[in-house]
Amino acid sequence: MQQTPPKAPRLKAAPPAFQFYAADFVGATVAFSPEEVGAYIRLLSHQWTSGGPLPASSAKLARICGVAADRFESMWAETLAEKFQQHDGLVWNARLEHVRAEQAAYAERQRLAGLASGAARRKKTGIEPKVVSISGRAQA
Repeated sequence: MQQTPPKAPRLKAAPPAFQFYAADFVGATVAFSPEEVGAYIRLLSHQWTSGGPLPASSAKLARICGVAADRFESMWAETLAEKFQQHDGLVWNARLEHVRAEQAAYAERQRLAGLASGAARRKKTGIEPKVVSISGRAQA
């Protein structure tokens, strides 16, 4: 898997959600305690909403998870560390970054398809779209 921190794809707005593969998640966390599962999903969610890797600070990660620092360090050593890559003071889940990259690629394919469709429609009809300003008035 990836050894260096991923570069977040450029999107107009951060996607509010990511694909959640339930069978994979259950299989990967079957030996976790409920507290560890909660910490894991909190870390994944924070990584997603922050747009990429998290700081590799036990104190900061413990706060994200909502647990005491000593308890977090124990959970990290026992179960969580194996789910994350670490490099240059950052930690990230490589699978989640793969999902982010796939989502960005899909959005870009959809954007390009929309542009191509609009161009084909304009060519076929010979009608150029009206540009509407924020005020709602058509511009020439």
